[in-house]
Amino acid sequence: MALGDSPHWGYGAASVVASLASAAEQTPYHTIARLGQERGLWKNGVKGFGDFFGEYAARMATCDFVLQYPLRSKYGMPTLSSLEPVYGREGCYRIPNAEAPATYGFNIVRLVPETGASEIAIDFRGLYEPTQYSDWRASIVAVDAFGYAVVGNELG
Repeated sequence: MALGDSPHWGYGAASVVASLASAAEQTPYHTIARLGQERGLWKNGVKGFGDFFGEYAARMATCDFVLQYPLRSKYGMPTLSSLEPVYGREGCYRIPNAEAPATYGFNIVRLVPETGASEIAIDFRGLYEPTQYSDWRASIVAVDAFGYAVVGNELG
């Protein structure tokens, strides 16, 4: 979906990525990272793909894709993750181990501000393992009462 919606890739990209893979590339994600760097879409293939995938994950919060209506009708919306308090750390929460994202995974957590709140403050701390090319992104997507993303100061 993310490749198809991008004018840099198009819907045909998903069909041909496997045929463009080198023997050293373990997954289609590695191939996309290399191709994106070769095409000048990002300077560093791994970091650039991470940014690209992070944008995709943020868009999944509201299924913000050109084909959102057929996707919603067939698959519904992504499952929301829950948070659990971290023992001994007031106001600190984490994703339960059972919901921790695997490689190229992501979590969507619904945060509900207190009535009358004019801002939110969140301190994200992810795990980073450079030998595994691990990386993480955090996004906040404001959603209206109908489940659609809002931009700018549409919230009032």
